Amino acid sequence: MKYKDRIRRPYKSHRLKGHDYNSTGHYFVTICTKNRDPILGQIQDGKMIPSPIGLLAQLVWDAMSKRYPQLRSEVFQLMPDHIHILFYWENKDPQCGGVIDLIGNYKSLVYYYTRKCLGILSMPSFWQRSFHDKIVWSERAHSIITQYILDNPMNFPQ
Repeated sequence: MKYKDRIRRPYKSHRLKGHDYNSTGHYFVTICTKNRDPILGQIQDGKMIPSPIGLLAQLVWDAMSKRYPQLRSEVFQLMPDHIHILFYWENKDPQCGGVIDLIGNYKSLVYYYTRKCLGILSMPSFWQRSFHDKIVWSERAHSIITQYILDNPMNFPQ
């Protein structure tokens, strides 16, 4: 497929083929910044110090359960260039958008409030396209993922 005199590769989805992302379950999601730019904060002495964009990202996530009553956030960890989120999604309304809709809205809202609150109206989008996800199938996997997320700031290269 040609796009403005260059060849464009077709987009390859990261989603699990055949999985209904509106179904009830635990999900582990990683959202990255474009080019892995460290705009969400910095690590100091093994602790994450959020930037103003990082603080907005945290506030927006905290408010998402009001918009999505089927969301139960379990672990949220900002990193300089990405965010890890572990949450439980309960399908209460098949008409409501699923996990893909949730993450898309979250990214849009963080971008919107960053532009509005920081007054940078000409700011290009700072999110990488899409997101990485893992469906958490067992309690053991849930425990391992939780520990991985919590330890991430201490293990992040400085």
